[in-house]
Amino acid sequence: MAPEQFQGKLVTQAADLYALGCVLYEMLVGVPPFVGESAYELGEKHVHEPPPPCV
Repeated sequence: MAPEQFQGKLVTQAADLYALGCVLYEMLVGVPPFVGESAYELGEKHVHEPPPPCV
């Protein structure tokens, strides 16, 4: 879920690009950019944390 959607803001085509970026990140690194115990925790990480580096 794109950060703006989690925050209840207007969702635009940028949300699709964000989702594509998350998929590409997982394809390249082998793990999703964020992991959480609940949907709320996962959404908070997408909003407030930068993704870990692809090392």
